[in-house]
Amino acid sequence: MWYIENGTLTTTYLVRQFVYGGAIGVTFSWLYNRSEGSILAVGLLHASLNTSVIFLPQTEALDALLIVLAVLVTILDRMWMEPLATRGRRIRTPD
Repeated sequence: MWYIENGTLTTTYLVRQFVYGGAIGVTFSWLYNRSEGSILAVGLLHASLNTSVIFLPQTEALDALLIVLAVLVTILDRMWMEPLATRGRRIRTPD
C-alpha cells in the first residue's frame, strides 16, 4: 500500500489526509451549494482533482493552496449563514 512506510502507517500521512479531506469536503460543499445542487459541477471538480495528480504531484504547497481556498470560500461566502435567497422560507411538506 502506498501510504505505508516501512510497514507502518505514519502519523504524518494520517494528519495530511485528514486536513486534505476536510479542505476537499468544504470545497465540494461550497460548489454544490453555489451551483444550486448541481451534482455535475461537483463531479467535474472531483474528476479534475483525480486527474490533476497525473500532471501535478501532490506536494505540501498544493495542499496549502487547497486549504487556503477552503478557508477563503468559507469566510468570503459566509458558509455558516443561511443564503439570502432561502432566508425566511418554510419548507413545505406534503400533507
